[in-house]
Amino acid sequence: MNKLIKISVISLFLIASCKKDKNEVVADFTANFKNINAGEKVCFIDKSRNNPETWNWIFNGGTPMVSEDQNPVVTYSTPGIYSVSLTVTNYLGNSSVVKTEYINVVEFACGNNIIDNRNNKMYGTVSINNRCWIKQNLNTGIFNQNGNMPTNNNIIEKFCFNNDEANCTTYGALYTWDEMLKYNSTAVSGICPTGFIIPSRQIFDELLNYAGGNSIAGGKLKQTGTVLWNAPNVGATDSLGFTALPSGYLQANVFLNLNKNAIFWTSDAFNSDNAFAKLFSYNNTEVTDTSISKNIAASVRCMKNN
Repeated sequence: MNKLIKISVISLFLIASCKKDKNEVVADFTANFKNINAGEKVCFIDKSRNNPETWNWIFNGGTPMVSEDQNPVVTYSTPGIYSVSLTVTNYLGNSSVVKTEYINVVEFACGNNIIDNRNNKMYGTVSINNRCWIKQNLNTGIFNQNGNMPTNNNIIEKFCFNNDEANCTTYGALYTWDEMLKYNSTAVSGICPTGFIIPSRQIFDELLNYAGGNSIAGGKLKQTGTVLWNAPNVGATDSLGFTALPSGYLQANVFLNLNKNAIFWTSDAFNSDNAFAKLFSYNNTEVTDTSISKNIAASVRCMKNN
């Protein structure tokens, strides 16, 4: 009988010793992007359980290659497929996880999505007439909702139609001309993502000519339908994939013509107070070449600097 009791006690001890302490740390992580272009960044997010106290990462192909941050940011400059490993510890021990072929890095080709490393926003790209355009209006910077004009303070300030940031998400942000160019009229990269520039008046004219000329180009460049554009959205086919959106504009602190007009800045000034822009409308296919006050806040569409 005593022998049976001893065996039972030993068995219970062995079973208990095989069970993991419920507070043992378990390593895990995720990333905000797994497919990127060379030169872009990935934010890694620790998902480990049970309160890890230290983190040791290894990023094959990345910079930095190792990190002890909980949620590191890593740049990948060379195309390839890379593994990532994480070891975490707490007072009970450690745990490791390796995810092989986790990050896929490719050379940029027009048609790839790009990541704006400033805010991790993803944009599509489209090739039109041998130029690579971002398919969405730019949306970066600090939301300016106090009505004050932006200043040259090294902070990108954006307006959102009706001071509603959801409109920046849907239509893109609105910028004054000087803010767009960072108060340097010769710096045509302006506030665009790295490797992209503000199109000049000439480049925009090349696009419009390729789309059939100013009188009909709007149809080929406007987003189709009447979900965002007001009816009748005349002639809209978006056959070139530019997808112009009716984002309206801000003039003298008044928001105007959402769903009716799109105004895209060019990088060219007309004079000290005005700059050239392109105007799209819901009720015709024309794109109007116009000069407007630099203090108007309008849309920005970037293109690859090639």
